[in-house]
Amino acid sequence: MHRQQETENSMLPTALSGVASALTRLSRFLGVAMAMLTIAAIGSPAKAQQAPAQGFSGFEPALNIPNITDGSLAVSDLNSDGALDIITANTIQYSIIFSNGNGTFQGPQNFPISIMGLFPIDLNLAVADMNGDNIPDLIEGVAFNPVNPNTILLMLGNSDGTFMQPAVFEGGDFISSVAVADLNADGAMDIVTTNRFSIPTSHVNTVSVLLGMGDGTFSPRQTYDVGEQPHFSAISDLNGDGILDVAVANSGTSDNSDLTIANISILFGVGDGTFDPQVNILIPSTISPVREQPRTISINDFNSDGVNDLAVGMAFSAGQSRLFFGLGGGAFAPQSLVYLGTPGNSVIGGDFDGDGDVDLASANSLSNDVVIQLNLGNGLFAPSPQFSYAVENMAESIALGDFNADGFVDIAVENISSGSVSILINRGNAPLPNSSDLNGDGVVNAADLAQLLVNWGVQ
Repeated sequence: MHRQQETENSMLPTALSGVASALTRLSRFLGVAMAMLTIAAIGSPAKAQQAPAQGFSGFEPALNIPNITDGSLAVSDLNSDGALDIITANTIQYSIIFSNGNGTFQGPQNFPISIMGLFPIDLNLAVADMNGDNIPDLIEGVAFNPVNPNTILLMLGNSDGTFMQPAVFEGGDFISSVAVADLNADGAMDIVTTNRFSIPTSHVNTVSVLLGMGDGTFSPRQTYDVGEQPHFSAISDLNGDGILDVAVANSGTSDNSDLTIANISILFGVGDGTFDPQVNILIPSTISPVREQPRTISINDFNSDGVNDLAVGMAFSAGQSRLFFGLGGGAFAPQSLVYLGTPGNSVIGGDFDGDGDVDLASANSLSNDVVIQLNLGNGLFAPSPQFSYAVENMAESIALGDFNADGFVDIAVENISSGSVSILINRGNAPLPNSSDLNGDGVVNAADLAQLLVNWGVQ
């Protein structure tokens, strides 16, 4: 009995030491557990977002591709491999970023454009098959050229995704945008340019229309008056007659105190490639006495009523883009406001969360980000941006495409000052990355806590 008691007494220090060690472990364990709970509550270290609709997980951080041509941007399958590629261009060079089809890209390839007298200036291009050979061609509207101040360049495509040297056509003066569509339903693609000013001023504040002959040539241009300093055009059927119309964002004069001239001009098509005189929609300023300037237009049916609506990106605004819901017959409701960041001047519509409603994205040159607003249904949008993604300096042109063939819409943005393209790959309904998932199995559970204990030396 005494020997047993002595044995027990001799074990007491060891037991107490074990208890102390266990308490230490428990203390560290509880600290770790609290840390895990905190981490799990915080989730991804990305910018705080509102709860995404229907499991939508947003976009991956931007993939930035440097050393591209400073100009405008378009998306197309240039080399017929089934994957969407990216092209940027100005008047002396174009850059191609070929896609690998899985959300990754090859390095940019730069090609010279040999035209005398052209400066590396323009922010205006489109890609379409202009000569009926099923190969994409490149159309550029030249913003300024002292030798020939009203130039359109057509560069026919090669089967390898590159382009021939340009043919020159007479377009508008100081072309601020180029759009392409079959305006007269003859099977050949036509060109629409917006023309901000000219010397002499015979073609100032106009839209030029060049009807395609189907072989890469065009009929002489026709011009139509629009509002002051037209900046961008978009083409769609706006009055439900089955004929394509043209909507033009007019940024107005440099006098920002004049609040009466920021507007949209609509040219309703007749059907033969000609248009009726302009009908203008005034855009009231929300930050008087400063006049906000419409810069881009995206035409989509945002409220799913079967009638096309207008989303307008605004410069010099408080981040409030405009929505004009179509009423049918070419009429539109008064403006609604959608917050898309500052200045929110490059706006585009697309179904980013796959729910069938058209959402909005904006490339913002001052804040260097892309803002996403999901359509909540019937054309309603949240009062503040739901998603915001950092890109590089002076984001301007924005285009959409499914770059990894997963069925979700991705985004490409050109950053003018950085000379780069930023690509945002849509995560679709994949689970959001979580900093608490320490073992990378996609689930935050006890296994992650055990891994953290091992990492911290708590055995």
